[in-house]
Amino acid sequence: MRLCVEIVGGVFAALVLVVAVAVWRLSEGPVRTSFLTPYLQEAFSESGGNTIEIGETFLVWDGWARDVVLHASDIVVRDPGGRRIASLPEVALELSSSAMLQGTVAPNQVEIIAPRIRLLRDGDGKISFGGEGGRLAVPEGTAGTVEDLMLDSGAAEGAAGGDNNNEAVVLGGIIRELLSERTPGNPLSFLDEVRIRDGQIFVRDEKLGLSWAAPAADISLRRDIVGLAGDVSLGFVGHRDPATLDAAFLFDKRDGIVDLAAGFSDISLANLATAFPQLAPMGGITSRISGSIATSIALDGSVGPTGFEVQGLSGTLAIPGVTMDPLPIRDLAMKGRYDDGRARFDLDEARIRLGSEGRPGPVLTVAGVLDRDPETGGDWTIDVDAALEDVDLAELDRYWPPAVGSGARPWIMENVTGGRVQRVTAKTQVLVPQGDFDAADLASLSGTLT
Repeated sequence: MRLCVEIVGGVFAALVLVVAVAVWRLSEGPVRTSFLTPYLQEAFSESGGNTIEIGETFLVWDGWARDVVLHASDIVVRDPGGRRIASLPEVALELSSSAMLQGTVAPNQVEIIAPRIRLLRDGDGKISFGGEGGRLAVPEGTAGTVEDLMLDSGAAEGAAGGDNNNEAVVLGGIIRELLSERTPGNPLSFLDEVRIRDGQIFVRDEKLGLSWAAPAADISLRRDIVGLAGDVSLGFVGHRDPATLDAAFLFDKRDGIVDLAAGFSDISLANLATAFPQLAPMGGITSRISGSIATSIALDGSVGPTGFEVQGLSGTLAIPGVTMDPLPIRDLAMKGRYDDGRARFDLDEARIRLGSEGRPGPVLTVAGVLDRDPETGGDWTIDVDAALEDVDLAELDRYWPPAVGSGARPWIMENVTGGRVQRVTAKTQVLVPQGDFDAADLASLSGTLT
């Protein structure tokens, strides 16, 4: 009995010593594992006909908060003809224990570190990786807030040369594996998740005629029973306050629909309205907004029913069809829905506090329906109910458009100079021909004053 105890104690002491030495060695820096390199090359090269060359593999330990991770560096992807089609500086791999039990070296998680990903959305709304020829020209050193990065469609052209380091080719292949059924004999069938860390994303949208970039991107894509699930965190970092977008999505490969819920911050509403015709009625508001959105997107680019809630900071408000100076905004809150199939925008409620912090103005509330007719080139019909609360009559001329009630306005401006109006209501219809809000026409206006 004593002998057994001594043997067990000796084995335990030896294991402790081995673990201690391993921890010490890993804490000193990466440990080369060149013997694993050919197994990993074989695992990744057996998919799609492409071959993978790995310069070096090594173990890295980032401390007790994370497991020991296998890293591969200087990765080159070649097509069946031997042509180099992509390269990656570094990839982190978590090996599958299930695969090891079957005598296979295969990852169940892949983390691509600091890639540059190029996406192309063509005129039909279809999205592909890398653009034509596997490359998409992007501006070098791109940085800025969202409006800095929403470039003119030609701004990113002319740089299609280069070394063809198209990480998107690799990512596209991995996504196809995640969407595929697990098949015996395919090492990548053990793959459950791919992550992008510290990436950069460049998008060319030919349907909208613009290009944009996110210089800070962290993405997680996971195999799901219905298709593909994921989380996306994008940062648009520039010389002003950074804009961010955080989204969670689920792609159902059976019907080709992506369900998406996203939160965003510090995005220019006016620039979004310029980029997306569906938001054109909001183009008169210059506030930067934060909020949330829930929608669905088909692979052909069509957008399903969309709900949103936003809050905005100070800015200005220009009312379509009304000739007057833009009104200063302290802050705003809006919620509503958009139905792309019906081309209908329902503004459930917008509450806009006018004026400034030093000179507060009245509160404007708006609700209504905005209909767009694609068959006429994008004519808008805007029907809204609006109310202006707590108006100082000494400043009434700021909020009363000169073209409205022009007969009574001069007399009232001259003779009514004090007091307050509790509430002004208006029911209006504005017609916008072919989406040209500079040519908007105030078709009808009626209201009350109390």
